[in-house]
Amino acid sequence: MQSLSAFRTRLGPSLCETWDRLLASKGAGEAQAPLKNFTRIAQPVAHLPLWVAEAVHKTKREITDEALGAAVEAAILGYLCVQGQDDLIDSDGVQANALLLAHALFCRHQTALLPLVTGHPGFWRMFEEKWLAYSEALAFKGAAQRRPGYMDAAAFQQVLRRSQPLVIPGAAVLVHLDRWDLFPALERLVRHSTTAAQLFDDLVDAQHDLLHGNHTWVVNRLGGGEGPATLGRRLYVEGGYETVIEEALRELAAAREVATHLGMESARLALERDAERMSAMRNRIVDTLARLLFDE
Repeated sequence: MQSLSAFRTRLGPSLCETWDRLLASKGAGEAQAPLKNFTRIAQPVAHLPLWVAEAVHKTKREITDEALGAAVEAAILGYLCVQGQDDLIDSDGVQANALLLAHALFCRHQTALLPLVTGHPGFWRMFEEKWLAYSEALAFKGAAQRRPGYMDAAAFQQVLRRSQPLVIPGAAVLVHLDRWDLFPALERLVRHSTTAAQLFDDLVDAQHDLLHGNHTWVVNRLGGGEGPATLGRRLYVEGGYETVIEEALRELAAAREVATHLGMESARLALERDAERMSAMRNRIVDTLARLLFDE
C-alpha cells in the first residue's frame, strides 16, 4: 500500500477525507495488503499485471520491480475510480452521468496529448500536479463560498488553482518543439490572465452570487456579509467596482507583458482587447452613475 499512501500525500485536505472514506468502504485500510483487498471473484484487479509479467518472463523478457509496481498501482487506482463512480450511480444516477461524461472527456484530453508528448517525465509530473491542484481547489471552492466571510485573499488564491490545467496543452506544444525552457513564462501568462478573468467574473456576478449564497472574495471584500444594500453601495457608490476592475486590468497588463516576451503577438492583441472591453464596461458604469446622481 506504499504507493497509495504516497498518492494520498499529493491530495489536498478536502480530498484526503473523501479518499480515506473510499478506502475504508472497500475494506482497504492502510495496513491491508493490496493483493488481498483488490482482488474480487473473477476480477484479479491487482494480480493481472503480475500474471502478465509471469507469462512474458517465460519468453525471456524481464520487467523491473519499479515498472511492475507502477502497473499494480495503476490497476488499484483505476479500480478505486470505478468503485467511487459506481457508488455515486447507486445514489444519484443523474449526477453520476455528468461525472461519467467528465471522466470520458478527461480520458480523451489525456490521450489527445500523447502524439505531442512521449517520454518527458517533467511534463507528466506537471500534468499530475496541475490536475490534483484543480481537484482540491474545486472541492475547496464549493465549501468555502458557502461560508459567509470565509473567502479572503489567501482563499481566493487557492480557488484560482482550479484554472491551472489550462497551461497543459500549451506545455505539450513546448515539449513537442523542444522548448520546455519556456514553460515558467507560459505558466505566468496563464496565472495572470486567469486571475484577471476570475476577478472580472466575480465582480460582474457579485450581486447575483450573494443572492444565491455564493460568498466569493469580491462579495466578501465589498461587504456582502452585511447584506445586498451594503454590497450595492460599496460597488457603485464607494468605488468598489472600479477598484476590482483596476486589479483585473493590472493582471491583464502583466499577462500581456509575458506574451510580448514570448513573441505571442496574437495573445498580446487578444489580451489587449480583453482590457479594452473591461475598461469600456467600467466607463459605462461610471457614466450611468453620473447621470443618476447629477442629471436633473
